[in-house]
Amino acid sequence: MRTIKRTRGALVKKPKAVFRHRTPPEAHLENQPELPSTSIQLRVGSPPTKLESLPPELRCQILSALPTLDDLKSAVHALPVLYQQYRQDRKQILDSVLRHTLGDKVFVDAYAVQKSAPMELPPCLAVDLAVQVFMMEYQEHYVNPSIISGRSVVGDLIGMAAFYSSTIQPLFQRVPAILLRNLDRSLQPGHLSKTERARILRALYRFQLWCNLHGTSDIAAARDRAVDPLDMLKYFFEVFEPWETEEISRIHELFLDLYDRIFVKIRWDFDRHSIRFVDSPPADRPDGSIDLGHDQYRGKC
Repeated sequence: MRTIKRTRGALVKKPKAVFRHRTPPEAHLENQPELPSTSIQLRVGSPPTKLESLPPELRCQILSALPTLDDLKSAVHALPVLYQQYRQDRKQILDSVLRHTLGDKVFVDAYAVQKSAPMELPPCLAVDLAVQVFMMEYQEHYVNPSIISGRSVVGDLIGMAAFYSSTIQPLFQRVPAILLRNLDRSLQPGHLSKTERARILRALYRFQLWCNLHGTSDIAAARDRAVDPLDMLKYFFEVFEPWETEEISRIHELFLDLYDRIFVKIRWDFDRHSIRFVDSPPADRPDGSIDLGHDQYRGKC
């Protein structure tokens, strides 16, 4: 379990196009009341309000108030002046928009995933103690999410935004439908509430956090040699409520099931008895052949 992408599958519903009847221009004009000539003169004579002419402080506040990362991306691509403003105040804008996109609590999980991905072992700490310290900081951030703003750097926020856009968002768009399909294939996901959305995002991030700390990374490999597996579970899951642990477990089972389906579909293509290796001696293992049914290979995924 290295990352969600490599772990147990890949998940990624486009909204249907909505076509609206457009009233002919003539009918539209006929239905409009006549405006007094004075109001027409005022509208024509008033200078148009331009976003470029606003003070930089206001442009920064406008970008920081955008509700999603997709909105921020559209804004900075729409006007060069907004792109320059974004470059100038990137940390403040990204911090604010990420919190709007994820919510304060899920923002903490996203930050933990970002900091644990390249996590290095401090030379003065043992492996298990390093993880305990990390989880203590995680709990501190969860109690008071605002302190992350003073501890994070621009690189952290850029990484969080990139991981959300490239991995979490595509997964989030597929997970509800897959979970419902496991219950009843006739069910289709409707509009998710704010709470339901937060639960799915939280589970995805926390599963990735587990992979970073206890997957196949260098720090995890070192821990496997030094820490009892039961202690690994305790260090991580003792900070969560039972239902939060169940959320992580459901995501894990979902990816396991998806990977098993993929393995079943492609297993024969890599089997040494496949027609692809018909010219190779039957007793030998041809180059490129893999027994995907073996736990050795499934465990690496």
